[in-house]
Amino acid sequence: MSTVLNWAAANPLYAFGGLVGLAVGVFYGFDGWSGNTANVEFKDSPRLKNLLWVLGPGVAAFFGDIKALDPDAKRSVLLLVYAAAWLGAGFLVVLLWGFVVGVSRLLQVLNRRDYGYHVGDALGDYFFYGYRFYRSKLDEYRARSEATADAATRRAVAEAEREKAAAEAAKENQSARFYAHYLAQLNYCVTASVAARANTRVQVVREILRAIAAVLKSYHNDDGESLHIRANLMVIEDCDAELRSRLLFVPENRKQTIARCLKLIAFDTDESQAQIVIPVSASLADALPGAPRALLHPAGFDVVDDVTAIAYPETVAPAIRKEISSYFAENLFRSFGSVRAIGRGETRGVLNVDARSPFIFGRSDAEKERVVKHLLPLATTLGVALSNP
Repeated sequence: MSTVLNWAAANPLYAFGGLVGLAVGVFYGFDGWSGNTANVEFKDSPRLKNLLWVLGPGVAAFFGDIKALDPDAKRSVLLLVYAAAWLGAGFLVVLLWGFVVGVSRLLQVLNRRDYGYHVGDALGDYFFYGYRFYRSKLDEYRARSEATADAATRRAVAEAEREKAAAEAAKENQSARFYAHYLAQLNYCVTASVAARANTRVQVVREILRAIAAVLKSYHNDDGESLHIRANLMVIEDCDAELRSRLLFVPENRKQTIARCLKLIAFDTDESQAQIVIPVSASLADALPGAPRALLHPAGFDVVDDVTAIAYPETVAPAIRKEISSYFAENLFRSFGSVRAIGRGETRGVLNVDARSPFIFGRSDAEKERVVKHLLPLATTLGVALSNP
């Protein structure tokens, strides 16, 4: 650096010519090389026009009286210094700006935002046509990509709206089919319950249970019966010796203390089933989940979402909990709900509906209440059938 400064001090005219060449080269690198020559004639090229400005100082140095400024100056050296500075500065600016273009495109490729304008294409357009052409092409690719993305977004939104409309229509159709089926089954159950008598009671109850199971299958749109929904009815009775001998889920030393019990009398199928008997507690706090709780609960129902995660009262011994779990596993229960059956103003028993899938009555409290509201009139027809003489 000191050598250059010393040379500039000793040759001020050459140094000035070099500075002018450097300034003109930077100007030409930024402005002259930025012109778009893609759609213009050569005579109108911005590079040619700017090149004339570059040649101006050279012409002035060639024809001017440089001896008046420096008697020892040589015209050829001054022109060489000027041209070298101009070429070096211009070449460096063009290369540097080309490097910036290449790096910016590469970063966009890595970020997946190159809009399809690849690095090689961008550099080719810059060096051949100029920076303004490169920028116009970049804007063109960006606009095209954004238009494509907007179109894809609009298509996706439209498709989502169509799917939503189709789902809502299907839901409405399913709801309409369910209520039509529900009303038909309710009408059938009411008619059957009124006609029930002592000699036909169990058969009528079984028909009503089939209708109840069909209603819940329709509610879940379970045409293939993949949920294995079943229904049964338990009646409340005063415990005697025979019923106590059949009691389940009670320690042997406590069976004599059980005053009332629930006896299973019918399923929704004609197949032979175990006629189980379970205890009815004196208080809701001690009641077993399912039918015993539904019998005592003010709301008249109890739902077990998953038999593998039952919250038992503290009074239920571990051995009894294990016995209940074994019973559910043996019968392939996964969830069930129990609804109190009332006939002629008195509680007659409990309707139980179970399935091999969890949450058969729904996942939310609101849905559980909705299912129970559908089942309550049907459970009442069971109560009526049980109360008929």
